[in-house]
Amino acid sequence: MQVVSVLSARQAESQRGAVRPYISSLLDKRIVARGPFNATDMLEELRGFHLGDDAIINDYIPVSARRIGEKWVASELGFADVTIATVRLQSLLTEVAYSDTSLCPISDVPLHVLMVIPESDQHTLGGFVAAAQLRRRGASVDVMCGEKEDEVVAHCASGSFDAVMFSCSKAGALDSIGQIVKQTRLRLSRRPVFALGGIVLNYIANVQRLTGVDLVAQDVETVVTYCEQRSILSPKQAVR
Repeated sequence: MQVVSVLSARQAESQRGAVRPYISSLLDKRIVARGPFNATDMLEELRGFHLGDDAIINDYIPVSARRIGEKWVASELGFADVTIATVRLQSLLTEVAYSDTSLCPISDVPLHVLMVIPESDQHTLGGFVAAAQLRRRGASVDVMCGEKEDEVVAHCASGSFDAVMFSCSKAGALDSIGQIVKQTRLRLSRRPVFALGGIVLNYIANVQRLTGVDLVAQDVETVVTYCEQRSILSPKQAVR
């Protein structure tokens, strides 16, 4: 019963998706503060506000990342401050993603996913958040961050991936993504689902047509549902 109640609380928190301003502002201050930062202590502090881990991953970390980006654009934070803040959010994400995964909902059919963050794309956190969300539901996830086009194609072809997901923020990366999709399809008889998400979707139209991916989405649930509906998955053991 305790496990059920914890799961219910986490699910309710995630479904609400309401970020409490005081807690969010506190996280913002911690990641840009001078002096040391301890991700374990930060996680415990957030949990002290009765936040579920999924809410921290799905809501609070992305909101802080977005605000850091806005402050960078507004010249309120320098490059060094933004870099430090991003590294701290990344360490917090790692801390929460691998803690207490026994209480996370598991997909009926475990996925094997390749998460690709294109070469020279500096907005890496979104891809790692998506990877964490997938792992917490039992998926096995490989992450390629900044690798060259031919290296990504080779890795796609070497693994039996159910899905290849691109996290993209730059319009300039779309041509390369399109080539990766095209070349991988030519090399594989059992083709994975190709999905694309990221802030590039906010300002570029027809991304699906430009890249040839199977779908564009801003959440991993859409991709997982698509994979399951396509019935392309073969039985395999989930790996965390």
